[in-house]
Amino acid sequence: MKVLRLLPALASGVLLAAPVGAAEEVTFTTITSLHYFADATGEGTEDQPKGWPPAETPLAPPLFSITENSQYLLLPVERARADSYGALARSPVVASHYQVESPKTEMGIEPETVTVQRVDGTSFQASANYRLLGNYVQRNNGDVIGVLVPPMGRFQEASPANPNSASFSTELVTSGEVQGGALYRLDSDGNYAELLEESIGVLYAPVGYLLHDSDSDVVYGVDEGPDGNGRIFRLWPDNRVDILYTFANQTGRDQLPNSLVLGGGGQLYGLLGYDRGMPFKPGTLTDPETEVGAVYRLDLNSPEDGIKILHTFTLSEGEINVINPGRHRWLHGSGSYFKADGAGHESHSTAPVLSHLVEGPDGWLYGGTAVGQCEVWVENSYWQDDRAMSAPLCGWNISMTSSLGYYVFRKEGYVAPYIYNSNGYPNYPNGVTEWPYGIQHPFYDGPRPYGALYRVNKDTGEFQLLHEFDYDDGASPRGPMALGPDGNIYGTTLTGGTLREFKKTNGQIHKSRNGTLYRIDPIAIQVDADGNVTADGFELLRDFTYNQEGNTPIGVVRGSDDRLYGAALYGGQEFVRGASNTTVPYDDYGTLFVVDTSGTAASGSIVLTATPPVIQLGEISELTWTGSGVENCQASSSLEAWSGSLTPSGSIDVSPAAGNYYLSIACEDQSTGRAVSDTSVLRVDMASETEDDNNVSYGNGGGAIGWWWVGAGGLLFRFRTWKTIKTVR
Repeated sequence: MKVLRLLPALASGVLLAAPVGAAEEVTFTTITSLHYFADATGEGTEDQPKGWPPAETPLAPPLFSITENSQYLLLPVERARADSYGALARSPVVASHYQVESPKTEMGIEPETVTVQRVDGTSFQASANYRLLGNYVQRNNGDVIGVLVPPMGRFQEASPANPNSASFSTELVTSGEVQGGALYRLDSDGNYAELLEESIGVLYAPVGYLLHDSDSDVVYGVDEGPDGNGRIFRLWPDNRVDILYTFANQTGRDQLPNSLVLGGGGQLYGLLGYDRGMPFKPGTLTDPETEVGAVYRLDLNSPEDGIKILHTFTLSEGEINVINPGRHRWLHGSGSYFKADGAGHESHSTAPVLSHLVEGPDGWLYGGTAVGQCEVWVENSYWQDDRAMSAPLCGWNISMTSSLGYYVFRKEGYVAPYIYNSNGYPNYPNGVTEWPYGIQHPFYDGPRPYGALYRVNKDTGEFQLLHEFDYDDGASPRGPMALGPDGNIYGTTLTGGTLREFKKTNGQIHKSRNGTLYRIDPIAIQVDADGNVTADGFELLRDFTYNQEGNTPIGVVRGSDDRLYGAALYGGQEFVRGASNTTVPYDDYGTLFVVDTSGTAASGSIVLTATPPVIQLGEISELTWTGSGVENCQASSSLEAWSGSLTPSGSIDVSPAAGNYYLSIACEDQSTGRAVSDTSVLRVDMASETEDDNNVSYGNGGGAIGWWWVGAGGLLFRFRTWKTIKTVR
């Protein structure tokens, strides 16, 4: 194993040093951070980001979408504002400001009102939201396809039951407009959402994974199916939707299909997870030989012949995910969220992330094992009952660190240990070295708590366990893995890494394990005559920091520009508060990033400044840009004076209308042809009320994107100014 130990405070875009023998160096750049607490126009209050559209929690790595004259990133996010679950975030492919669209609004999808029964027999009315789920794919005609799932609740178990708690059903709300689930299409720019009527009544509880075959232009996906054993469905180019294959139950226990991979000769490969039960809950299977999942092959030329199991995983090798991300909370009433303790607040357990496969250049299938589900059973909990709580090995939101003490450890005399590290290392009170209540780190009952990487020969089924994570080099490999243009396999872990530090707003230095970026060099793998792996080809590339790269990365995908794009569920970089104009050193709501495996760092630079950055209406700010080793510079913003071609260096005076302006400049590096960019924010203030006491809303002046140099193939692409689209149905 080759390990790269990175300094605690690496800036975005730093060239990572490669160990001796590594195939290539890589560069890592944070594209943007999501900021949730702002209103729809981006006007933040004292404690909110100003000038950013509200968005929270990426649901998948972004799609690198291509149109006739533009390229950008599209991905679904959990929330765009408090009353709208499921939205679309759009970002240029270079570091920039993002935008938010509302596909559900365009499709006319409204929440369903359902009756929820409490344990004591009483009930309440709840507004249950449809959700966008999983990854986007792009068809040959440029259309983008996504998944819409119906409302469903997931009861957070507790024993004995709290009489005030809501007994949520895991059944789908199938009486609504999309019944058991549906597919929808978007234009390649993320606008003009339309529900694919042909999918309604066919899908049942989709898990949120789609795969596009560019040869046939068929889109494949997986759902649970009415019997719960899983199915593979197809979306044809003419929008017909049918069921390709229905899985038989393999073990007599619950099972879930995860991701799919297309191989040569019409072969489809995938993963099944077998549920052994919740860790530590009575009745959960713990024998190391318990079957917990499988890699299978399906011949698309004769699907009626059924699947062939290539390898069956046992608990000793690690688990495959068994939780459908579509069955993840999202049932609420009276504007609040309900969990089993009846507190009236949302239960923020980490969203399940699917297990994935990728085909390597050597013809083997590569993947990772981790915990099977992201909850653990806690007996005699803080609330003096037995209950299911979120598993720290699936990653964790820093802002909820104090809650982890309540979730995992039993209180004693109303004193609970404070968890200093968000992913499991406790800082016990009063010098106590062992807390005698509850379960202990790493909060898992299997033999491989941190997960492992493996490969399977797609023809013979030969299985090799390559690398076992040790927490310092990562834990819980989940999410998409990508074959890089350099022939290496790239992936991320939900948590793990060396302890990293960042300063919170209260001045406290916070430590956490935020996840890692790794790669496997297939050429470096060595196996002896007995089939034992003697060299695993593993390299640790990036140790995430909460306020830099983010927290809980959920995988990487390869774009058509041969760069790898990824997302993290939580964390984020600094932002400026609204009224006070103060800088907050981190945010909590997710990031987008890009990994360049070519190792060719741009030598040129461009710097853009607004002086002063805050002016009153009618005053002047000077925009100055200074370039070194760059050419073909383009300005971009909604400010007419800042758009179009520019010389590599210069300055102009501007005096725009009131609002926030995100000003961007992107140039071409003269030596490499790569994109070099910078952004600056200009804020123009005016009185908050007019003479007749009417409130003035400035909007998000910098939200629109004009010209962008994206650096792919040395071409210029134009991004049109986005408009809100009315319902098209």
